[in-house]
Amino acid sequence: MELSEIAKIQHYVPQFLLKNFTVGKKPQVWVFDKLTDKIFKSHVKNIASENGFYDFAFKGDQYTIEPSLSDIEAHASKIIKEIVRNNTIRHLIDKDMEFLSHFFALQFVRTKQFRQLFKDLSETLGDTLRASGEDISQIKDYVEVDESELELHGIRSVLKSSEYAPHFLNKSWVLFRTTKGHPFYISDNPITLQNLEDHDPYGNIGLAVQGIEIYFPLSKSLVLGMFCKTHEEEVRKTYEQYKLLKKLASDDQLNSAGDIPYIAQIMDGFDNNATVPYTIESVVNHNSLQVFYSSRFVFSNKDDFSLARRMIRDNPKIKNGPKMVGN
Repeated sequence: MELSEIAKIQHYVPQFLLKNFTVGKKPQVWVFDKLTDKIFKSHVKNIASENGFYDFAFKGDQYTIEPSLSDIEAHASKIIKEIVRNNTIRHLIDKDMEFLSHFFALQFVRTKQFRQLFKDLSETLGDTLRASGEDISQIKDYVEVDESELELHGIRSVLKSSEYAPHFLNKSWVLFRTTKGHPFYISDNPITLQNLEDHDPYGNIGLAVQGIEIYFPLSKSLVLGMFCKTHEEEVRKTYEQYKLLKKLASDDQLNSAGDIPYIAQIMDGFDNNATVPYTIESVVNHNSLQVFYSSRFVFSNKDDFSLARRMIRDNPKIKNGPKMVGN
């Protein structure tokens, strides 16, 4: 296929996914720009995209991986559309989960933010070497990242994305839902990670880190959670303790246990693939992760981005997206 026949505007978040967050008859979403603090409405074809994002030059010739990505998106769209239509993942077979895991791995590395993190790491390494008196021009295999190298890194990452797929597949999957009054955000970097375990001094964020929670929004009312097996084990322990307490304790003692009924619902999700209703606090947590991980833009079917604005007011650094190192 000639490059001239391929779409120039290329999405790093698929349009089929963004359409699940639209408002009105036209495929439009509300957009919040973290950098400028502006809110506006846009057609999904004009967001989370860039001209020629998957085009690249190699040895003087022009290439693109856009058609291959479109084929993957077409199949992923069918699976996700079925989940959204039926509000459940009960029907998923092993083959579906394997394919979605590859799709999630692809989405994890295909964004503009992923490329930016690579650039940040390279620049920080260069600064560290210079500060220690090293002549980086004499260091073998060290290459300062320019736009061409950044572009090639992005392409290489996409081509090798299947290496990340097992980290999604081997998690415990639970589908969560919210209400129309409290919709989920999605952003230009939609896969978010969270870990409540402390692994200091090594850090606790990474696809394979013990205790990790991975979230992927499927629609304005559904988000898929993928949990480390140790996280599921901790939930099970807490649930077993609750069942024992229920036999022995008074109603007042049970009421003081807090979120135990919610944990019981999550257990139903683990054991029976039940779709778990999110608390308002959990919706806020999900949306705050989308704001934090976004490179620049956050999307919603509502023009209410008060949470995002409050987060930026409290921590202006998140305007520019997450950083791998440094500040």
